Amino acid sequence: MNTEKLDCLRQKIRCNLSADRYEHTLGVERAVVFIGERILPHKLYELRVAALLHDITKEMPYADQKHFLATEGVQLTCDDVMSEKTLHQLSGAKMAEKSFSDYITPEIIHAISCHSTGCADMSVFDEILYLADYVEDTRRHESCIALRNRLLDELKKSSAEDYVQVLHKICLESINQTIEHLIQKGGFVHSNSFAARAFLVEKLNNGSRE
Repeated sequence: MNTEKLDCLRQKIRCNLSADRYEHTLGVERAVVFIGERILPHKLYELRVAALLHDITKEMPYADQKHFLATEGVQLTCDDVMSEKTLHQLSGAKMAEKSFSDYITPEIIHAISCHSTGCADMSVFDEILYLADYVEDTRRHESCIALRNRLLDELKKSSAEDYVQVLHKICLESINQTIEHLIQKGGFVHSNSFAARAFLVEKLNNGSRE
């Protein structure tokens, strides 16, 4: 693993993030390593890059994100426009591709592009970033702490061959909680979240370890 490149990337993103956002980002990096060591150990470098870049545009004003995506030729769906708090997954993916090309791969770009809403046909790589963002150790919301503890418990009592099933299961719980929270608040739920939920339900029902 290229430790120097990761150190350099951390320095680069630190200039673009608030102190709290940077600490969250490092928490996500720790979480992808914890999960990735068990499930995708050969992808740890790529997972860390994805974690470090996933919120690169999170603090960019919504109007600026829309303008940036328009100038880059990205066409937004109605759901993208309605879901303001998740637009950073698209602008972040495009910014990563544009400004951090020495680090990124198509796999990293895709994971960043769906890390807030999820999507249909999520890869295991996608799921790891999605879940890490929810359960990383600087999160203090009760639901995040509870799900983090459930992940730890499930991994402890499961054999290595069942780790991917655990990932699917805890990811689904995270998506369910997010959808329920948004509905209770009267917020908008992106259709990608419903698609991700359906995809994971099917995976679990089929006993998939992929």
